[in-house]
Amino acid sequence: MVDLNPIVDRIKTDQSPNQLTYRVQIGEKKYTVKVTNNGALAKDQPLEALQQTITKLLRDLGSQDGYFEQISGRTLTAKIKDKKVENINIQGLSKKERESEKWQSIIKTTQDVFNRYFPLPVRANQPSPSLEESKEEVMDDIKPVESAGFGKNIPHFTNSCYIAAAVQILRSFPTAIQALNSPLKKEAQELREDFIKRKNIQKTLKKFIHSIDSGIRDNARKDGEEFREALFADPSFEGEGRHAQLDSQDVMRVVLTAINCHVKTQGSYSFRYKRSTVSELRAPATHQSVRVTLQQKEGGVNFNQLLKDEYLPTEAIKKTKTAPFKSNRKTNRDGTPYTPERYYEKTHIVGDPPKFLPIQLTRMVHGADGRATKVNTEVTFDDFSDLSFLFKRNEEDARYSVNAFTVHAGQDPKGEGGHFITYRRNDEGQWHEYDDTKRDVPTVTDTDIKEIMKQAYTVILKKVEKDPKPAVVSIEVDEEQKE
Repeated sequence: MVDLNPIVDRIKTDQSPNQLTYRVQIGEKKYTVKVTNNGALAKDQPLEALQQTITKLLRDLGSQDGYFEQISGRTLTAKIKDKKVENINIQGLSKKERESEKWQSIIKTTQDVFNRYFPLPVRANQPSPSLEESKEEVMDDIKPVESAGFGKNIPHFTNSCYIAAAVQILRSFPTAIQALNSPLKKEAQELREDFIKRKNIQKTLKKFIHSIDSGIRDNARKDGEEFREALFADPSFEGEGRHAQLDSQDVMRVVLTAINCHVKTQGSYSFRYKRSTVSELRAPATHQSVRVTLQQKEGGVNFNQLLKDEYLPTEAIKKTKTAPFKSNRKTNRDGTPYTPERYYEKTHIVGDPPKFLPIQLTRMVHGADGRATKVNTEVTFDDFSDLSFLFKRNEEDARYSVNAFTVHAGQDPKGEGGHFITYRRNDEGQWHEYDDTKRDVPTVTDTDIKEIMKQAYTVILKKVEKDPKPAVVSIEVDEEQKE
């Protein structure tokens, strides 16, 4: 009886996730196993996680009596689609051999084992990591919250609509909820008292959401007040008093900062001279969302065009006295400053298109006297927005649709008399209105939602996923000869 406790070791030091080589030892026999895939399997996966999964897979296959001995010298290919193995093909088998009881058993065994390990869980778009390594990681004792929470309204407490609107829209932003449920990390240069403030925001928000879902309105009000106190303890929160009417975007900014949920962007300059073009990248920057400032415009503006005007290369300066950065050539031959004829600037989002993208439409314009005025320009959204121009590699797969948005009724989001309301779309595509002055959560028709959306204030976009590319995994097995 052969000892079916295979030893699996990697025998190559290459770091390509698309081709990994292993040695599998079963008893006295040794096999060289090459595992290759078409790239879909390893997308968004750390190499170490992929290696560990394949090691477990090979160990499981090797524990099946005679498995590697029977497929030695052949290449086995598995096609994985829609979270299951769709097809198993073994090279060199005739139709008659494939239909035999022996090979049907091997194919079924392979399919069962593959289904235990693949496809790998897709790693969600994580917030940008801190530039400094974390020195402390703390997990609270409150159970994780869910991102859905459809049909649960937030009870009103004194001047709380800005908090209610922000919490509702965050629940339609699964990336933020994942960060909220993750252990909070203390930055290397962060003061402990600042870390405790961030931790308190995370903890009180989770507690508040659980109270909302429980349906006990008195508990939700109490926990909502605790969450507000945690917000006001943050020095960056623009509050003048615990009962002041504030901005839902301030709440969102402070929460996303506290839980380290960021969008990373990078700007670039391009200077065109008579005979050459000089380009330079800015240092990457982190933001809580993609921010766009609106201007008063009759007739409104299309959302896609608004982003293009903000982020695509635009001619910012026609004539400048000196270049804004140090160029290789500082002066002309006659000693006069060497100035560009054209200056372009572009900003893009670093990384692949995330599944969810937060947008903040800034509707506040400050005049010369310092007073703020609300911009009521209407913004129209297409059913699907192609945002490929926002990404450095001009990704083809970057279509988005609106998943949730907040509107503000009134003239000043930070003034008296205004009110915030959030609208969210559930998994079936039905829109709901979340107004903390109402107990129920009414549905809203698609026709009405398009009109309401024109005054959108904060928006959560959801990526429109294409049919997933099947992962194709090949295992080539060769028995090593004894010396």
